[in-house]
Amino acid sequence: MSAINAVYRDGRVIEGPKVFLKAYEFVELGWLFKFTEWPVFKPAVDIGYKLFANYRTNFTRGSSLDELISAYEEKKNIEQVECKSSSCTTKR
Repeated sequence: MSAINAVYRDGRVIEGPKVFLKAYEFVELGWLFKFTEWPVFKPAVDIGYKLFANYRTNFTRGSSLDELISAYEEKKNIEQVECKSSSCTTKR
């Protein structure tokens, strides 16, 4: 999960900053991201995006993706242990 992906109806897949450009073009705001394709900015945008994509959960949730997955699996295991009795109910 180191990059955002988008799939066109015809099955083509794009990823990274180009996804944002195409999404904004779809809502007629493509001019906001057009600079990301300019040769003078594209290398910096690609590097910046890769850094952000690799560490986005650290920025947005304060934990790495591996830590979030481990916490989820721990919680799931605890719920399964608690669910061994005959009066098990699903929590939502």
